[in-house]
Amino acid sequence: MNRSLVAVMLACLLTGCVSKVKPDFEMKADSSKGVMIVSATASGSIPGGLVFKFRSVGAGGSLQPYTIQLFAHKDEIDWPVLKSAPDQPAGRLAILELPPGQYEFYLWAGHAGGMSVSNATQFSKRFEIRASEVVYLGNLHLKRARGEQMFTLFTGDRRDRDFPLLATKLPNVPPEKIAVRLLK
Repeated sequence: MNRSLVAVMLACLLTGCVSKVKPDFEMKADSSKGVMIVSATASGSIPGGLVFKFRSVGAGGSLQPYTIQLFAHKDEIDWPVLKSAPDQPAGRLAILELPPGQYEFYLWAGHAGGMSVSNATQFSKRFEIRASEVVYLGNLHLKRARGEQMFTLFTGDRRDRDFPLLATKLPNVPPEKIAVRLLK
């Protein structure tokens, strides 16, 4: 068997595969899944290999983590790191199809200066996925100011930036059909 295929299968088992939504996607009224839209960005001293992890919680929830990688694939980076503007947020707009249920973002991780880094304290940014619904959760933004030791995680509403890009990625889903439940 091809080593690449084995690696992909192993990655799916370890990180929890979710379906990426294709550009010709249309939400059907009888769909058994929902769609999550979240922008994931970082600025300042950005850790390499940065990921945000989330998992299902509550009744029937699994400890299986799902992962949003910010810079793993060049074709998925919507806002690249600019050397001319190092404090400009870099990252991507993640659009994922998930089973209905309660979920939470609980971890960010990466590496900096040859060391692994992650959130120092536990956090929980909960959200709900409903069948036959497309939901915008806002922006997860990790920032470390130059000269600072600590990273800070922010959440916010970036529809001004995210919805125009979303219109090019999902042209069959008009903004008025997208529920907005911002992460807090």
